[in-house]
Formats: sequence, C-alpha cells, structure tokens
Amino acid sequence: MYDTARRVALVKQRVRENTRRRQRREAISLSAACMLLFAALILRGYWIALHTRDRFGTLLAVGFTTQLAVQVFLNISVVTGLLPTTGISLPFFSYGGTALLIQLAEMGVILSVSRQMKPTKAG
Repeated sequence: MYDTARRVALVKQRVRENTRRRQRREAISLSAACMLLFAALILRGYWIALHTRDRFGTLLAVGFTTQLAVQVFLNISVVTGLLPTTGISLPFFSYGGTALLIQLAEMGVILSVSRQMKPTKAG
C-alpha cells in the first residue's frame, strides 16, 4: 500500500514539473516573439526614415521610431532586471487609453511618411 501511494505521489510530482517546464517554454517563446516583432517594427521605422523624399519626413520617422525603441528597451531592461524600475510602459500593451492613442497616431504618421517614399528602381 505504501509503495503504491509513493508511486502515485512521484507521478504527480513529475506531472507538475513537466507542466511548469512547458509553461516556462511557452512564456519564453511568447516573449521572444514579442521582442522580434518590436525589433522588426523598429528596423522598419528606420528603413522608412532612410528612404523618404524630404528631410521633415525623415526627422518625423526617426523621432517616433527612436521614442518607440527607447521605450521598448527601457521596459524590457526593467523586466529583466538590468535597470531599476522606471515606470515606463510597454508600447501597445500596457496602459491603454491616451498612451495607446498617441502610439497609434505615431505609427499612423510613420505610415503616412512611408506612402511618400522615393520610388525604388526596378531590376
């Protein structure tokens, strides 16, 4: 009887450990995907800034993209423990309302600048 109860307890413990491992892997993969998407958005913002027609569009795109990049960097640094707590929210996720509205407006301006880019050469 004691042997069976002990086996059941060991099986339950292994199941709990496997569940925790799976949850950690899922959290890490979700975090990595989120960071890759932010990196792609930031790189695309700078690419748009390099290929605009006028200086004003370049400055707008660089300014908004840099603001986004700094905000993302600070948030991820605080979460990973590299920096002390700063109170800066993660763009598009934390603190809805006005912050989200402003960030979406900034992305709209960058998209508007990208519509006026120099034509690329075919070939």
